Amino acid sequence: MIDKKVLRKLLIIVALIIIIILAVFRIRGSLSRYESQAIITGTTDIAFWVVDDTYQYKTLTLVDLYPSEEKFQSQLCSVSNFKEDGTDIKMSDTKMSYYLVLTTTTNLPLSFEVKKDDTENCTTTEKIIQDDDGTFYKEITIKSATDEPWTLGIGEKITHDFELYVTFPETYKDQAAFADLIESAKLEVIAKQAIEDDEE
Repeated sequence: MIDKKVLRKLLIIVALIIIIILAVFRIRGSLSRYESQAIITGTTDIAFWVVDDTYQYKTLTLVDLYPSEEKFQSQLCSVSNFKEDGTDIKMSDTKMSYYLVLTTTTNLPLSFEVKKDDTENCTTTEKIIQDDDGTFYKEITIKSATDEPWTLGIGEKITHDFELYVTFPETYKDQAAFADLIESAKLEVIAKQAIEDDEE
């Protein structure tokens, strides 16, 4: 006859083994979600109209990112020197210069690149900032390839389109702590009347 103390110890050991197995499967499930989803959402349909020096910003969320050798690509925004409202078109009557600022949380170890009109590799300057509550953010200033603001002329409709490329280093692929995190961001356009003629 099996001793009750021995039986109790065996049951505890079996229960612990089952718990460990379930935990392993749960972690693997999280990592498989990592590897099966490769879509950036929340960055589409963002349009700015630079017709004056009014401050403009949009919020967005980057989700479903996972560690990979590949870069994730998504439309970031468009910037125009006109705004259409039905048949009414409002255009800037002065040349305007502008640049973009992308401010993100630091939930994920991401790096960012931006390309304008599929051809121009933009300059990105990053710095870490802290708000009054002690929360840290990454502020990314986005300018032209020559590190200058872009200029929007007058007399014709002009639109600049921007693509965002995000890198999530593959070295983090075994860290389940990142599996359910998202990255929130604020995108701003900083515009003012152009003093000199810059390249569009």
